[in-house]
Amino acid sequence: VNRRWQPGVKEYLQAALCYKQGSRVYTCCPIEKSVSFQSEGAGSDCQTPRQSPGRCMNIRKCSELLDLLVKREQTEYLKASLCGFENRDPKVCCPIGSNMEQPQTQPQPMDRSGELPGRDVCGLSDFPNNRVVNGQPAVLGSWPWMVALGYRSPKKPLDWLCGGSLISDRYVVTAAHCITNIGSRTMYVARLGDLNLDDKVADRASPIDVPVERAIAHENYNSALHTVDIGLVKLKNRVQYSNFIRPICLPASKTFGSDLTGYSPFVVGWGATSYRGPASMALQE
Repeated sequence: VNRRWQPGVKEYLQAALCYKQGSRVYTCCPIEKSVSFQSEGAGSDCQTPRQSPGRCMNIRKCSELLDLLVKREQTEYLKASLCGFENRDPKVCCPIGSNMEQPQTQPQPMDRSGELPGRDVCGLSDFPNNRVVNGQPAVLGSWPWMVALGYRSPKKPLDWLCGGSLISDRYVVTAAHCITNIGSRTMYVARLGDLNLDDKVADRASPIDVPVERAIAHENYNSALHTVDIGLVKLKNRVQYSNFIRPICLPASKTFGSDLTGYSPFVVGWGATSYRGPASMALQE
């Protein structure tokens, strides 16, 4: 060992020498007698200076002996535990059952996609609230959280049958009946930032289509009573916000469940403008 050691440490490590393999030297590291293990090859088993079973390993992985080295205590015992070298690091006979260092796994980065946006991001529109109601065409960008959900079937490659509201960069809230009992249809795409779903109409919109990864209906949805008619759609890709694509805010805890009698809500969508009438391709409010 070409470094300065406390008196006796070098001799102690040399005494714990197990064997040498090429440029590598192995030392003996203690183990509890009650713990059994299988030998991993010549030199992996050893006996500590206290006559207990050990495993020969890099001293950096044997916290018990590493502490002695750092604290410069029990140098004779440390020397007697030397069982080789790994590059320039001594290997020691580490007692089985002691705090042997476990392989460190690199933590996976958290996926922040899908998190609900803050109030400084959601529910914002570049247009004032003095909108015309009763099924009139909406203005481009006035409802940036509106999403059209597209379906395909063996008979029709694309059919815009439902709408939803963007609540984050990965999730859309929609009705449960748009997810269940849809026959041979499959919800496969979500269109954001659009005004008129007819591609031939020049409405100055620049919509984007995002594949649907998964659609989940609420577990308590009752199709017969039409109760708890709500579902969640997960998009395959994250959405970049803009003036024409922005999430809506979900109710805050103090607002959720409050009495909204007397308030005037807006209803927006591409649905029918009259009872049992045809659906509108232009976004209505």
